[in-house]
Amino acid sequence: MIGIPPLVGFISKWVLGVATLDASKTIFLVVIFVSSILNALYYLPIIYIAFFREGRKTASGKSFQVRHAMLYPLLGITSAVVIFGIFARIRFAPYNLAVSAVRQLFPRTAKVVRSPLFVLPR
Repeated sequence: MIGIPPLVGFISKWVLGVATLDASKTIFLVVIFVSSILNALYYLPIIYIAFFREGRKTASGKSFQVRHAMLYPLLGITSAVVIFGIFARIRFAPYNLAVSAVRQLFPRTAKVVRSPLFVLPR
């Protein structure tokens, strides 16, 4: 949501930004930028509190520790976001699949859908 490179959110914001510049609608580029700033102000404190603060103490004075089984889904999703962000140019990346779906569902608009950043399958 913030759009940090090389994560997936950056790729989507990049494509939206290029499209707004192509359409000469710079006001929408400003909206995208302000949205990124507001998302950062909202989400970064949550991330800091969740991952970088020291854990709370229990009644016995011990620190509360999360079980390792709860960390595996978080690591899996984080890995997927980073991998899809770095390898956004691969043939079966989500962006390319979305463009292919739009081309098949709306053949009259197939000429409009283009990518300034990616090599798309034809």
